[in-house]
Amino acid sequence: ADVTNKIASQSSLRYIKRSVKELDKLEFYAAQNDYSEMKQGLRSPALSEVRKNASVLIKGGEDGPEADNLQSVYSAFIKDIEALDGAASLGFRGRKGVEMYPSYQKAVKDLATFVEIAEKSTTIPIQS
Repeated sequence: ADVTNKIASQSSLRYIKRSVKELDKLEFYAAQNDYSEMKQGLRSPALSEVRKNASVLIKGGEDGPEADNLQSVYSAFIKDIEALDGAASLGFRGRKGVEMYPSYQKAVKDLATFVEIAEKSTTIPIQS
């Protein structure tokens, strides 16, 4: 990764951390199966930009020891968030018994793990 990606990674990491907080705010809606609020929450600016910022972090850490972990945790997060969005859509359209909480919990766990790994990957080496 070049220096530009490393520097951009700092900003993207801050943004992803903000996304974690926004995702945490959706727990009540997931637990209550409030499909409409969940769909709106997933489309909030802090969460809608996750893909873009995560790709910056992945590029920034692509030559590091955590590159594969970063990619696989990100892929798991996307799968979980899409499952959550799909569940919210089904429930919103009237399907009975659609539970969002399990997908929500997985998405939160995966995003937190992604942040943890990204923090290790984005440190800029100082040359002496």
